Amino acid sequence: MRWTQAEIGHVKTKYPKLGAKKTAKELGRSISAVRHKASRLGIERFLIDLSPTRDLGYFCGLVLGDGSLCKSKAGYMISFFSTKQVLLKSFEESIKKISPNMRSFRCRTGRGCRVSVYSKILYHALKQFKPRPYYWVMPSFLTTNESQLGFIQGMFDADGAAILRTPSGPLDSIKFVSKYRDGLNQIKDLLAEFGISSWLSWQRDPRPNLSGVWSLRIYGAWNFKLFGKLIGTKDPVKHYRLGLIPQRYETPSTVVNGLVPKMKELRRSGVSYLRIGKYLEMAPKTVWRRLNQSRRTI
Repeated sequence: MRWTQAEIGHVKTKYPKLGAKKTAKELGRSISAVRHKASRLGIERFLIDLSPTRDLGYFCGLVLGDGSLCKSKAGYMISFFSTKQVLLKSFEESIKKISPNMRSFRCRTGRGCRVSVYSKILYHALKQFKPRPYYWVMPSFLTTNESQLGFIQGMFDADGAAILRTPSGPLDSIKFVSKYRDGLNQIKDLLAEFGISSWLSWQRDPRPNLSGVWSLRIYGAWNFKLFGKLIGTKDPVKHYRLGLIPQRYETPSTVVNGLVPKMKELRRSGVSYLRIGKYLEMAPKTVWRRLNQSRRTI
């Protein structure tokens, strides 16, 4: 049934004050129909705070890093997908800090879960900075240092990695990747302002018929310490690795010696050197040397 001009005017005046349920009751329409019409008209039920805070920066980092912006008949949807419950909860908490009364919706998709929120204001605020898939740049309304640090933290949680050195692998590093270099250049400049050195390079994909990606890497114990202090992460695995990497640079022998009792305990229970190395995130050869250096049986 078509909407009359009187009904549209009623939605414009009453919906921000009464909400969808009472407005639908007054008009004799369904709640979903009223919400859909309000979304199409660009009427927001909730007050949205777009002041440049760390929470807004973190929200933008998650959405631009591993989220999506979708416009459909249902409205303007901003969503974030992850297999980690901690990041999904952090996304929901950031939404509540931007707009306390805004509702978010969870939907299980494959092995992960998608959290979505409907807002025309947030959609148009972010769409210009992510006009096509895989391309993004930092929003211009993030003007304060705290909001910019929050944006880097969100990007790191969504699409970054803390890589630990292996015997045949690369050095310890913090890594950001993207198909386009514009956004990574902005992060590189921001990190330089905060005293963190980083290197941008093109990384080829070894698989045929697939293009590579741009990679921004951070090396060195001082840079790791500063990154963990200023930016950090809400992902517990990445948080553990950010704390472990500087220790491995500063006092590697002391750290390994502190793990020797744990190595002996695992070895007595019949665990192989390979599994002990994987559990403690070190080379199996290092485990063997520490346990056999005195040439005594365990």
